[in-house]
Amino acid sequence: MNQLSESLQGWCAYSKWANSFNLTMKICKNIGKDYFL
Repeated sequence: MNQLSESLQGWCAYSKWANSFNLTMKICKNIGKDYFL
C-alpha cells in the first residue's frame, strides 16, 4: 500500500512536470521555434 501511494505521488509530480513541459512546447511553437521536436 505504501508503494502504491509513493508511485501515485510520483505520477502526480510527473503530471505537473509534463503539463508545464507541454505548455512550454506550445509557447515555443507559437513563436515558431520548434526546438523540442
